[in-house]
Amino acid sequence: MPALRYTNAVLTLLAVLLSANLWVLVSGPSNGLASEAHAQGVSNTAQRQVEILEEIKVANEQLRAINSNLIGGVKVEVVAAPGGE
Repeated sequence: MPALRYTNAVLTLLAVLLSANLWVLVSGPSNGLASEAHAQGVSNTAQRQVEILEEIKVANEQLRAINSNLIGGVKVEVVAAPGGE
């Protein structure tokens, strides 16, 4: 019965993984695999939001320029076709 053997192996693996997960949760972040996240870089949240807004404004201006070029029409001229024809 290979199907029963496969099922038993999968269930055993799941039991081991769930036990490991439970052990990590019970042991706590200081002793387990998880640790607290700490912010790096700009510590001032308000300053970081201002920087993000400035980056969004720059991206918006670039998109407006692309959009105006596409609305005005794009002309393409083929000088030489690939393959030498």
